[in-house]
Amino acid sequence: MHGIPVTHRVVSRLGRKVREVSGKKILRVRALAMFAKVPRPGAVKTRLVPPLTYDEDAALARAFIEDTSTALVAAALTSGAEPVAFYAPRDGKAEMRALLADGIRQYAQSGSDLGERLTAAYRQLAEAGLETVCFVGADSPTLPRDCILDAFAALHAGSDVVVGPAADGGCYLIGLRAGHIGVFTGIDWSTARVFAQMSERTAALGLALTVLREWYDVDDAVSLWRLRDELLAANRGIEHENEAPRTRAMLSSLARNPP
Repeated sequence: MHGIPVTHRVVSRLGRKVREVSGKKILRVRALAMFAKVPRPGAVKTRLVPPLTYDEDAALARAFIEDTSTALVAAALTSGAEPVAFYAPRDGKAEMRALLADGIRQYAQSGSDLGERLTAAYRQLAEAGLETVCFVGADSPTLPRDCILDAFAALHAGSDVVVGPAADGGCYLIGLRAGHIGVFTGIDWSTARVFAQMSERTAALGLALTVLREWYDVDDAVSLWRLRDELLAANRGIEHENEAPRTRAMLSSLARNPP
Protein backbone atom coordinates (compact mmCIF):
# COMPACT_ATOMS: atom_id res chain seq x y z
CA MET A 1 0.00 0.00 0.00
CA HIS A 2 1.16 3.52 -0.81
CA GLY A 3 0.32 6.76 0.92
CA ILE A 4 -0.81 8.20 4.20
CA PRO A 5 -2.33 6.64 7.32
CA VAL A 6 -6.09 6.29 7.34
CA THR A 7 -6.54 8.43 10.43
CA HIS A 8 -7.07 12.01 9.25
CA ARG A 9 -9.54 14.84 9.36
CA VAL A 10 -10.14 17.88 7.20
CA VAL A 11 -10.01 21.09 9.21
CA SER A 12 -10.95 23.60 6.52
CA ARG A 13 -13.36 23.65 3.59
CA LEU A 14 -12.58 23.39 -0.14
CA GLY A 15 -9.45 25.27 -0.99
CA ARG A 16 -5.99 24.84 0.37
CA LYS A 17 -7.19 22.04 2.59
CA VAL A 18 -5.34 21.17 5.75
CA ARG A 19 -5.32 17.58 6.93
CA GLU A 20 -4.18 16.40 10.30
CA VAL A 21 -2.29 13.14 9.93
CA SER A 22 -0.72 11.65 13.02
CA GLY A 23 -0.90 15.05 14.67
CA LYS A 24 0.80 16.90 11.78
CA LYS A 25 -0.91 19.47 9.58
CA ILE A 26 -0.46 18.85 5.85
CA LEU A 27 -1.53 21.28 3.12
CA ARG A 28 -3.48 19.75 0.25
CA VAL A 29 -2.55 21.14 -3.16
CA ARG A 30 -3.87 18.28 -5.32
CA ALA A 31 -7.32 17.40 -6.60
CA LEU A 32 -8.68 14.22 -8.13
CA ALA A 33 -11.71 15.24 -10.16
CA MET A 34 -14.37 13.08 -11.78
CA PHE A 35 -16.40 14.38 -14.72
CA ALA A 36 -19.84 12.80 -15.07
CA LYS A 37 -23.24 13.34 -16.62
CA VAL A 38 -26.37 12.86 -14.55
CA PRO A 39 -27.58 9.38 -15.62
CA ARG A 40 -30.96 9.97 -17.23
CA PRO A 41 -32.43 7.61 -19.86
CA GLY A 42 -31.56 8.79 -23.34
CA ALA A 43 -29.02 11.35 -22.11
CA VAL A 44 -25.97 9.18 -21.36
CA LYS A 45 -24.01 6.44 -23.13
CA THR A 46 -26.42 6.31 -26.05
CA ARG A 47 -23.91 4.28 -28.10
CA LEU A 48 -24.75 1.38 -25.79
CA VAL A 49 -28.34 1.39 -27.08
CA PRO A 50 -28.57 -1.23 -28.46
CA PRO A 51 -27.55 -3.73 -27.04
CA LEU A 52 -28.99 -2.10 -23.89
CA THR A 53 -32.31 -0.35 -23.52
CA TYR A 54 -32.31 3.30 -22.46
CA ASP A 55 -33.39 2.35 -18.95
CA GLU A 56 -30.65 -0.28 -18.67
CA ASP A 57 -28.15 2.21 -20.03
CA ALA A 58 -29.06 4.79 -17.38
CA ALA A 59 -28.96 2.16 -14.64
CA LEU A 60 -25.49 1.11 -15.77
CA ALA A 61 -24.34 4.74 -15.79
CA ARG A 62 -25.58 5.11 -12.21
CA ALA A 63 -23.59 2.03 -11.20
CA PHE A 64 -20.50 3.46 -12.92
CA ILE A 65 -20.76 6.70 -10.95
CA GLU A 66 -21.28 4.92 -7.64
CA ASP A 67 -18.33 2.57 -8.15
CA THR A 68 -16.04 5.21 -9.65
CA SER A 69 -16.72 7.69 -6.86
CA THR A 70 -15.97 5.05 -4.23
CA ALA A 71 -12.67 4.26 -5.96
CA LEU A 72 -12.01 7.99 -6.31
CA VAL A 73 -12.17 8.54 -2.55
CA ALA A 74 -9.76 5.65 -1.91
CA ALA A 75 -7.30 6.85 -4.56
CA ALA A 76 -7.51 10.43 -3.31
CA LEU A 77 -6.76 9.35 0.23
CA THR A 78 -3.77 7.33 -0.91
CA SER A 79 -2.39 10.12 -3.09
CA GLY A 80 -3.15 12.98 -0.70
CA ALA A 81 -5.60 14.62 -3.10
CA GLU A 82 -8.96 16.28 -2.62
CA PRO A 83 -11.76 14.22 -4.30
CA VAL A 84 -14.27 16.30 -6.25
CA ALA A 85 -16.91 15.70 -8.91
CA PHE A 86 -18.08 17.98 -11.72
CA TYR A 87 -21.54 17.12 -13.01
CA ALA A 88 -23.83 18.11 -15.87
CA PRO A 89 -26.48 19.32 -16.41
CA ARG A 90 -26.69 21.96 -13.72
CA ASP A 91 -30.17 20.92 -12.59
CA GLY A 92 -28.92 17.46 -11.64
CA LYS A 93 -27.28 18.36 -8.34
CA ALA A 94 -29.58 16.28 -6.13
CA GLU A 95 -29.48 13.28 -8.49
CA MET A 96 -25.70 13.30 -8.58
CA ARG A 97 -25.34 13.80 -4.83
CA ALA A 98 -27.37 10.64 -4.21
CA LEU A 99 -24.83 8.62 -6.23
CA LEU A 100 -21.55 10.03 -4.96
CA ALA A 101 -19.53 8.44 -2.19
CA ASP A 102 -19.21 10.33 1.09
CA GLY A 103 -16.35 12.79 1.13
CA ILE A 104 -16.70 14.05 -2.45
CA ARG A 105 -17.64 17.66 -3.06
CA GLN A 106 -19.62 18.33 -6.21
CA TYR A 107 -19.74 21.26 -8.62
CA ALA A 108 -21.67 21.97 -11.79
CA GLN A 109 -19.76 21.93 -15.05
CA SER A 110 -19.66 25.10 -17.14
CA GLY A 111 -18.72 25.57 -20.78
CA SER A 112 -19.96 24.53 -24.19
CA ASP A 113 -17.56 21.67 -24.94
CA LEU A 114 -15.36 19.37 -22.89
CA GLY A 115 -12.29 21.56 -23.37
CA GLU A 116 -14.08 24.60 -21.98
CA ARG A 117 -15.53 22.57 -19.11
CA LEU A 118 -12.12 21.15 -18.16
CA THR A 119 -10.60 24.63 -18.33
CA ALA A 120 -13.31 26.10 -16.11
CA ALA A 121 -12.99 23.23 -13.62
CA TYR A 122 -9.22 23.57 -13.42
CA ARG A 123 -9.48 27.33 -12.86
CA GLN A 124 -12.02 26.82 -10.10
CA LEU A 125 -9.78 24.31 -8.34
CA ALA A 126 -6.62 26.36 -8.87
CA GLU A 127 -8.26 29.45 -7.41
CA ALA A 128 -8.87 27.35 -4.31
CA GLY A 129 -5.19 26.41 -4.16
CA LEU A 130 -5.49 22.98 -5.77
CA GLU A 131 -3.08 23.51 -8.68
CA THR A 132 -2.18 19.90 -9.44
CA VAL A 133 -5.24 18.15 -10.84
CA CYS A 134 -6.01 14.79 -12.37
CA PHE A 135 -9.29 14.48 -14.26
CA VAL A 136 -10.99 11.13 -14.86
CA GLY A 137 -14.34 10.14 -16.30
CA ALA A 138 -17.01 7.89 -14.84
CA ASP A 139 -16.83 5.31 -17.62
CA SER A 140 -13.80 3.30 -16.46
CA PRO A 141 -15.09 1.75 -13.22
CA THR A 142 -12.23 -0.80 -13.03
CA LEU A 143 -9.41 1.69 -13.64
CA PRO A 144 -6.42 0.46 -11.59
CA ARG A 145 -5.53 2.79 -8.74
CA ASP A 146 -1.87 2.67 -9.76
CA CYS A 147 -2.73 4.65 -12.90
CA ILE A 148 -3.88 7.54 -10.71
CA LEU A 149 -0.95 7.22 -8.31
CA ASP A 150 1.50 7.13 -11.22
CA ALA A 151 -0.09 10.27 -12.67
CA PHE A 152 0.35 12.25 -9.47
CA ALA A 153 3.89 10.89 -9.05
CA ALA A 154 4.81 12.06 -12.56
CA LEU A 155 3.41 15.54 -11.92
CA HIS A 156 5.27 15.72 -8.63
CA ALA A 157 8.48 14.69 -10.40
CA GLY A 158 8.20 17.56 -12.89
CA SER A 159 5.93 16.54 -15.74
CA ASP A 160 3.64 19.34 -16.83
CA VAL A 161 0.96 17.07 -18.29
CA VAL A 162 0.04 13.42 -17.80
CA VAL A 163 -2.23 11.55 -20.18
CA GLY A 164 -3.75 8.09 -19.86
CA PRO A 165 -4.50 6.79 -23.37
CA ALA A 166 -7.71 4.85 -23.85
CA ALA A 167 -7.96 1.87 -26.16
CA ASP A 168 -10.34 3.79 -28.46
CA GLY A 169 -7.92 6.67 -29.04
CA GLY A 170 -9.32 8.90 -26.34
CA CYS A 171 -8.03 9.53 -22.83
CA TYR A 172 -9.16 8.02 -19.53
CA LEU A 173 -7.08 10.48 -17.46
CA ILE A 174 -5.67 13.95 -18.00
CA GLY A 175 -3.46 15.49 -15.34
CA LEU A 176 -1.74 18.85 -15.24
CA ARG A 177 -0.10 21.32 -12.94
CA ALA A 178 0.96 24.95 -12.87
CA GLY A 179 -1.93 26.21 -14.95
CA HIS A 180 -1.10 24.56 -18.27
CA ILE A 181 -4.71 24.74 -19.48
CA GLY A 182 -3.62 25.44 -23.06
CA VAL A 183 -3.56 21.68 -23.59
CA PHE A 184 -7.38 21.71 -23.59
CA THR A 185 -7.67 23.83 -26.75
CA GLY A 186 -7.66 22.59 -30.33
CA ILE A 187 -8.83 19.07 -29.42
CA ASP A 188 -11.55 17.16 -31.27
CA TRP A 189 -13.20 15.83 -28.14
CA SER A 190 -15.13 12.54 -28.18
CA THR A 191 -13.17 11.26 -31.17
CA ALA A 192 -10.42 8.70 -31.70
CA ARG A 193 -7.99 11.60 -32.26
CA VAL A 194 -8.01 12.95 -28.70
CA PHE A 195 -4.89 11.21 -27.38
CA ALA A 196 -2.84 11.97 -30.50
CA GLN A 197 -3.94 15.60 -30.49
CA MET A 198 -3.26 15.98 -26.78
CA SER A 199 0.26 14.67 -27.33
CA GLU A 200 0.81 17.02 -30.27
CA ARG A 201 -0.62 19.98 -28.39
CA THR A 202 1.59 19.34 -25.37
CA ALA A 203 4.68 19.15 -27.58
CA ALA A 204 3.71 22.35 -29.41
CA LEU A 205 3.48 24.18 -26.08
CA GLY A 206 6.91 22.89 -25.06
CA LEU A 207 5.55 21.03 -22.06
CA ALA A 208 6.88 17.85 -20.48
CA LEU A 209 4.47 14.95 -21.05
CA THR A 210 4.15 11.59 -19.30
CA VAL A 211 2.04 8.89 -20.94
CA LEU A 212 0.52 6.27 -18.67
CA ARG A 213 -0.26 2.70 -19.64
CA GLU A 214 -3.27 2.12 -21.81
CA TRP A 215 -6.65 1.35 -20.29
CA TYR A 216 -10.19 1.47 -21.65
CA ASP A 217 -13.47 3.25 -21.13
CA VAL A 218 -16.89 1.87 -21.89
CA ASP A 219 -18.42 3.62 -24.88
CA ASP A 220 -19.71 0.83 -27.12
CA ALA A 221 -20.83 -2.80 -27.13
CA VAL A 222 -17.31 -4.20 -27.53
CA SER A 223 -15.97 -2.37 -24.47
CA LEU A 224 -19.15 -3.22 -22.56
CA TRP A 225 -18.60 -6.94 -23.05
CA ARG A 226 -14.94 -6.53 -22.18
CA LEU A 227 -15.97 -4.98 -18.88
CA ARG A 228 -18.55 -7.69 -18.26
CA ASP A 229 -16.01 -10.46 -18.86
CA GLU A 230 -13.48 -8.70 -16.63
CA LEU A 231 -15.89 -8.30 -13.72
CA LEU A 232 -17.55 -11.69 -14.01
CA ALA A 233 -14.09 -13.26 -13.88
CA ALA A 234 -13.97 -11.86 -10.33
CA ASN A 235 -17.08 -13.91 -9.58
CA ARG A 236 -15.10 -17.00 -10.58
CA GLY A 237 -12.44 -16.25 -8.00
CA ILE A 238 -10.02 -14.36 -10.24
CA GLU A 239 -8.54 -11.53 -8.19
CA HIS A 240 -9.38 -8.01 -9.32
CA GLU A 241 -8.27 -4.75 -7.74
CA ASN A 242 -11.42 -2.69 -8.36
CA GLU A 243 -14.38 -4.93 -7.72
CA ALA A 244 -16.95 -2.33 -8.89
CA PRO A 245 -19.72 -4.24 -7.10
CA ARG A 246 -22.67 -2.21 -8.37
CA THR A 247 -21.48 -2.43 -11.96
CA ARG A 248 -20.80 -6.14 -11.63
CA ALA A 249 -24.28 -6.76 -10.24
CA MET A 250 -25.84 -4.74 -13.05
CA LEU A 251 -23.93 -6.61 -15.75
CA SER A 252 -24.68 -9.97 -14.16
CA SER A 253 -28.38 -9.22 -14.44
CA LEU A 254 -28.25 -8.54 -18.17
CA ALA A 255 -29.23 -11.57 -20.22
CA ARG A 256 -27.09 -10.64 -23.20
CA ASN A 257 -24.48 -12.35 -25.31
CA PRO A 258 -21.59 -10.62 -27.11
CA PRO A 259 -22.22 -9.96 -30.79
